[in-house]
Amino acid sequence: MLDEAPAEVTFPSPLPLDYEPKNTAELLACARASAAWRLCSGYLYKIIIKETDDEDDPGVVKPFRPNTAQCRSLRGIHNRNVVLKAPPGRLR
Repeated sequence: MLDEAPAEVTFPSPLPLDYEPKNTAELLACARASAAWRLCSGYLYKIIIKETDDEDDPGVVKPFRPNTAQCRSLRGIHNRNVVLKAPPGRLR
């Protein structure tokens, strides 16, 4: 896992999305400093990708890295976003 924390935590500013913390203190500091890093770095959030439609397939765990459209949406997010969804079975 991560090494023990030094007394002082330093990291680049602004925090690049591909920055990897070297210890637990840096991880906490990065997570507190940047919501974009938390969501887009692939370091904190993971997703399960199913390779087949089989219910017994456990899938593969991969880091969440949003695509270009998702990043654009996250940059412009505010408290009154409307996310349109297609009714089930209508997306063809």
